[in-house]
Amino acid sequence: MKLKDLKQLIFEAYIEVLKEQNAVLSTGSEEILAKFPTLRKNLENLFTKDYNTFVKEVKYTAPKPTTFTVVLANDQEFYLKWMGKGFEAQIGGKKYYLGRVNEYQQALDKLNELLKHAPVGGEQPAEESPEDVFGGEPEAGAADSGFGGETPEPAGGETEFEEEPTA
Repeated sequence: MKLKDLKQLIFEAYIEVLKEQNAVLSTGSEEILAKFPTLRKNLENLFTKDYNTFVKEVKYTAPKPTTFTVVLANDQEFYLKWMGKGFEAQIGGKKYYLGRVNEYQQALDKLNELLKHAPVGGEQPAEESPEDVFGGEPEAGAADSGFGGETPEPAGGETEFEEEPTA
C-alpha cells in the first residue's frame, strides 16, 4: 500500500467517524479544512479561532501549487497558496509569505482593509437619494439652477454669450 492510498483511507475513515458521531461536516469548506489542517491553522492565525465569523467559504482553486480562494463574509476574497513550508497570501494583487513576520503583519493590515470595504454581517449602508442629500425635492415652478428658483444675472447686466459690437 502506498502512502497516498493510506492517507486517503485515513481521511475516509475520519469522515465516517464524524458522520457516526452526528458531527457531519456542514459545508464543502469544512471538508476542505478537514483535509488540509494547515489551512485551518493559518485561517485561525489570520482571523482567530472564530474565523467562521469572517470567512464565508473556502474553495479549492488549483491543485498545483495547491491554491485556495477564501471568500470573506462581505464577499471580498483573497487567495492562499501552499508554498511547501508555508502559505503565501495574495490579497489585492500583492503577495505575502505568511512564514515571515513582517509579511504576515502586512497581510493582516491588507485583510483589515478588505474587511472594512463592507460590513461583515453583510449589512449594506442605505443608499442616499438626492432628496436626502439636498434636503427634499425642489418646489414647483422653481428653476433647476440651485439658487432657490432665481436665475442669477451676470455682472454688468450682460449675458455670457453676447458678442461685443465691432466698431
